[in-house]
Order: sequence, then structure tokens, then C-alpha cells
Amino acid sequence: MTETVSAQQWKLRAREHFDTATLNYGQSIEKEITSGIGPTINFWLEEPYENAFGLALGLMYIDFSHESASIGRGQRMELWKLGLEGKHDPFRSDGGGLFIRWGISKNRLKTKGTLGELKGNGGYL
Repeated sequence: MTETVSAQQWKLRAREHFDTATLNYGQSIEKEITSGIGPTINFWLEEPYENAFGLALGLMYIDFSHESASIGRGQRMELWKLGLEGKHDPFRSDGGGLFIRWGISKNRLKTKGTLGELKGNGGYL
């Protein structure tokens, strides 16, 4: 008799994180590099301390309150991301620790200014 044992489980995870993003508003407007904090919710298939893959919904709050809003964006913006995300622990350590996270997403930037809502794509490693 043989049996296959799998530790994979669908998990719902939430985390708060600090991100840095490069925002490209269009051809006529220069790009900006900014940072912000926000939550991400993952629903993914997880092998504990090895791999995870699934959906990610994230939000990043961006604060330009100390800078000019002259390019058509507001001073406080929201970057919404919906996409696929993966996580891999190359050392398969029991306590977590070092891992690689990657993702691709469709993005919506709520500029809260004259630019309105902008759509785009994103990726990270």
C-alpha cells in the first residue's frame, strides 16, 4: 500500500508592508519615485516553509504632502494592485526567514487630482 502525503493548503493571509514604487503618469509627465505603507491580502496555495502561489490584492498609501501637486495629482494617493504573487524559500527553513517574493499585477492609481484614476501594470521581485 502506498500513500501520498501533501502539506499544501489554501490559505488566506494578510500583511502590512512598506513599498517603494516608480510612478509613470504618461509620456508628457515625468516619472516619480515614491514610497508608502499599506496592506496586502493573499489567497494562495501554500506549502509551509517552501512555496506559495496565488492571488494578491494590495493597497499602498502614498503621501506627497510635502511636495507640489502641480503635475495633476493630489498630495495623498492610493495605488491598488490585483495580481498573482509567489513566494519561495530557497533554504526551506523551518522557522521562515529568507525568502523570495515575486508578483505581477494590474494597477489602479487614484491620484485624487486632475489626472483622476490611472490604470497600468506592475511587477516586483
